[in-house]
Amino acid sequence: MSGRCVILLAVACLFLQGGCAARFRAPPQPAAEHPATAGMPAVWSLPAPRYGSWFYERRDLMHEGPAEDALYRRVIRPGRILEGVLVGVPFLPLEGYLRRPEMTPAEMNALPKAPLRWAYAALLIELDSPMPLYPLEIRPGESILGVSNLGCFDRNGHRIEYGSIEREVIAEGREDVLCPAGRFVGCMRIRVDLRLRFPWGPSVDVTEYLWLAEGFGEVQRVEHITGWIWLFWIESAYQYALVSFEPAPATGPTTQPAEELLDWSRIAVVFDRVFPRPRMSGMYVELVGE
Repeated sequence: MSGRCVILLAVACLFLQGGCAARFRAPPQPAAEHPATAGMPAVWSLPAPRYGSWFYERRDLMHEGPAEDALYRRVIRPGRILEGVLVGVPFLPLEGYLRRPEMTPAEMNALPKAPLRWAYAALLIELDSPMPLYPLEIRPGESILGVSNLGCFDRNGHRIEYGSIEREVIAEGREDVLCPAGRFVGCMRIRVDLRLRFPWGPSVDVTEYLWLAEGFGEVQRVEHITGWIWLFWIESAYQYALVSFEPAPATGPTTQPAEELLDWSRIAVVFDRVFPRPRMSGMYVELVGE
């Protein structure tokens, strides 16, 4: 092997390993007992999302050196959630962008394209069986499993992969959370494990740790992504800490009622970086009934 090949191989290995990326450390397990658990019912009632604008401080947990904190916005409205750079982007119902294999070329050409052409990388995802963002009730220590087939479509709406998603939710305990928005006592901490599998393509695992405040919602989240996209290893980890919350105009309900739309069925997601440490820059989620 020539010297040039050795150098190129070394550079490629550094690239795939993430270069200066640090090793991810999962949040330590919560204490076995917390004062907020005294007298609590055996079943937790998790808070439904509140309508309004949420601002989070996002920090890269695998970046060595000065922190790369950035403000990340989430807007929750009836039937939809918008995040990051997709806040304010006008979407038609995502179903109308999807070009399915059984369609004729004329039918495909007649459909509009999603407003994602400017993105560095973009995907449209559809679940055959919609899933809730998280269950509204769960027992501490209990594991709740959900599965569905899913299709992945490119930014132009053509299906590129068809596989499955498995979601496991575990209630881990209660913890106090200190974030820029203040101190939240006795938050319910849950872990959400997502496993995406495709017969001939990517294999990706996403683990999310969520801290939910009573009657309020998500005040902190840690997200860890690992997997293989064909021959390329990816891994990234980010923390989202609440900075502020602005309620929606008081022209309707301010909290999403349990009987309303809580299951996500289709999403559009964009990235400003993919290899080797993927970073999401925005997301649009459609919510449906059971």
